[in-house]
Amino acid sequence: MAAKAAKKTDEKCTRIKFEYRGESYVLEFDRDTIVATERGYDVSVRDLSTAKIGAIKGAFAGAFLKNHPGTDDELIDEIWGAMPEKVELARKLTRMYVEGYNSLVSVPDEGNAISWTAE
Repeated sequence: MAAKAAKKTDEKCTRIKFEYRGESYVLEFDRDTIVATERGYDVSVRDLSTAKIGAIKGAFAGAFLKNHPGTDDELIDEIWGAMPEKVELARKLTRMYVEGYNSLVSVPDEGNAISWTAE
């Protein structure tokens, strides 16, 4: 059974929505799921930026963690196989992952920043 993908026309992508077998899914990342995806699926920004298929499939699986934790890997693979337009899907997943990653390593707001030195 094919997945029905929701298409977005804007460049910013924070979540991917679709239905599969009558179930609605919302894939997205937050700071915790970025870390969990890196650890659990061995995903790195570098591997995503070079479009390594293992990283893309890992990011796809990791995107389930926020709203659909505990989704069986076999079901995730089945959904991946049914997804159309995988190149565009990979681009959106990469953008979502990189945006989440950047939020982890970005400079905090000026009022919240801690001054530090190395000796």
